[in-house]
Amino acid sequence: MQEKRLARVNSEIKKALSKILAEDIHDPRLTGLITVMDVDTSNDLSHCKVLISIYAPTKAEIANSFNTLEHSKSYIRKLLASRVDLRIT
Repeated sequence: MQEKRLARVNSEIKKALSKILAEDIHDPRLTGLITVMDVDTSNDLSHCKVLISIYAPTKAEIANSFNTLEHSKSYIRKLLASRVDLRIT
């Protein structure tokens, strides 16, 4: 039962993050194609690991996009909290 719930939560977080990255983040430093590959949530829903894929022509652009996402993670977390109804975000 717990595994089904985790799978549903992971799916909802993945959909919400994909939509946030596609529609709400308008940073010109983000170049290339950014895809949310997988979401892995802990059993108590307190931690979440997000696996992303960045496709860009050069390694420098990939590193720049990753650093930009890392810098804006608190803003992304805020948007995620407003879209996914969980006790802990």
